[in-house]
Parts: sequence; C-alpha cells; structure tokens
Amino acid sequence: MSEHVITPDQRPGPQNKRTRSRGGKAKRQDPAEVRRRLVTAATQRFASHGFEGVNSNQIARDAGVGVGTFYRHFQDKREVHQAVVLETLEALQNRVAQSARAPGASVQDQVRDLVEAVVGFAEEIPAQFRVAFGGDGTAGLGARTQRSPLSGATPGRAQVAYSTRATARRLAELQAQGVLDPRLDPGVAARAFVGMQNSVLCWWLEDPTRATREAMIETLIVLHPAIAAANSKVT
Repeated sequence: MSEHVITPDQRPGPQNKRTRSRGGKAKRQDPAEVRRRLVTAATQRFASHGFEGVNSNQIARDAGVGVGTFYRHFQDKREVHQAVVLETLEALQNRVAQSARAPGASVQDQVRDLVEAVVGFAEEIPAQFRVAFGGDGTAGLGARTQRSPLSGATPGRAQVAYSTRATARRLAELQAQGVLDPRLDPGVAARAFVGMQNSVLCWWLEDPTRATREAMIETLIVLHPAIAAANSKVT
C-alpha cells in the first residue's frame, strides 16, 4: 500500500490544531498527547498489517486526528515507525538495567534475570515488541522484511545490532575471567543469541499456547551463550 503524501500547501493551517470545548471556545490539543496517540495507533497498525500495509491516513484516523496533524509530528510512516522502534529499545534497555543483580551474583542468576526481564517486557507490550523486532512489523519467523529507517537495514536487524552491545560486553568480561570458552567470539555470540531470542519471542507472541512461559524462559537460559559456552568449557 503506497504512502499518501501531501504537499506543504495542502496541510491544514494552525487553526486545525484546535478543537471545540463545550462552551464553543477553541481548545488547543496537547502536542505531546497527540504524538503519543499517533505512535500508539501506528504501533497497532504495524503489528497487525506490517510496514507496507499501513499508510499515514490510517494512522491519523486511528489516532483521531487529521492527516495534516500527522505530518506536523512525522515526515512519513517511516519516521513514526522509527519512533516506535527507538522507544521500544530504550524501554527494553531500562528494563534490563533495572533487573540486573548486584555484583557478585552467579552467571546463572544474571542470565535468568536478563531472560525473565526480556520475556516479561515482550508480554507487557506485545504489539510494540513485534514492531521493533518482528521483521516487517508482523510476528513470525517467515515474515517478509521491509527496509527500515534505522541504518538502512531491514527492521529487526538494526535493532538486533543496537541491542547486542551490552550482551557482547558482558560475554567479553566473562571470557576474560576464564568463565567462557576462549573460542567464543563475544560479538558473534551476542548477535546470534539476541536475534534468535527476539525472533522466537515474536513467534511465541503470535500464539502463547505454543509453549509455556516457563518453557520459554528455561530454554532461552540454556541457549544463552554465557551458559552454553560455560557448559562447553566444562565438558
């Protein structure tokens, strides 16, 4: 579905930013609230229909505003898609940071906290998670990918690269301590695990009856490179 574009002289003037109160007086809408409604509407649309199945008219209508208001906040649907992705990444990083245990915790406990934080985050905002990590904004491992506004990569790939840095750093630290197999490349391992984890979570969010929550968590813990590589080193 093609993106509807209007020229600057077609966009409604400032008077259209106002709504009428009960007394008939013009009431200015809060720009931050309007932007939030647009991002929320876009999230639901992208999650349900994929990136190519959405246009700015639909997002504006779902948010209860005119298309001119949409263009005051975002240049096009790619920009609002980027806003959804960046907000999701920031929120996920905050969640993971809050879940971290005090220094000295075992590797097993650290990995469990990390996995439980990510799974819980995905459960709380499934549509947003799928848009950020589900390929073209829809869940499923076989979903068709589209070009992303982030670094020119397909949606999901740039997000994986952005979200693997902390994992790669931690794996490098554990390797330096002699905990992990020295053959492990921290960057490769982090990218492989995070990409797999996000894809599997999107698949699971489509239909949570495919596996229990406990099975998801325990399996991801076993597959985490900090656990798998440590076990490999022992054996």
